[in-house]
Amino acid sequence: MRKLRQWVKPDGYMVGAVPDADAFDRKMFGACWYALHLPAHLYHYTPTTFRQVLAAGGWDVVALRWQANPNNLLNTLEWWAQDRQRPRTLAFVRWMKSSRRARRLRNWLGWTLGVTRQSGRMEFWARPSATFGQPK
Repeated sequence: MRKLRQWVKPDGYMVGAVPDADAFDRKMFGACWYALHLPAHLYHYTPTTFRQVLAAGGWDVVALRWQANPNNLLNTLEWWAQDRQRPRTLAFVRWMKSSRRARRLRNWLGWTLGVTRQSGRMEFWARPSATFGQPK
């Protein structure tokens, strides 16, 4: 984060998305949690720990929101159903993920997960801290 901070102009932004390790699907499904996949995600953060990491790197969080996206949950359920050998659940989840007829249900699920901060994906906007590197 410090290196990124050095590259960004004082009036610039850093925008991105990271998995939310505080999401209920991580707590409920443990090792089957989709966002655990390596090497895509080497570190996992809660909203609190992510804010701390950004602050330590010289960033001020401007906004933090949860994406209206059901994919983390659906992929987690798919992995769980495969691991537990639940063919009916697996078939339903795969239908939910790909069927045109399930599009409205997916959209509603994504919206619900987003507004309840349980989509598993935190989207952030951060600005370089004006006080970074100054003596305290």
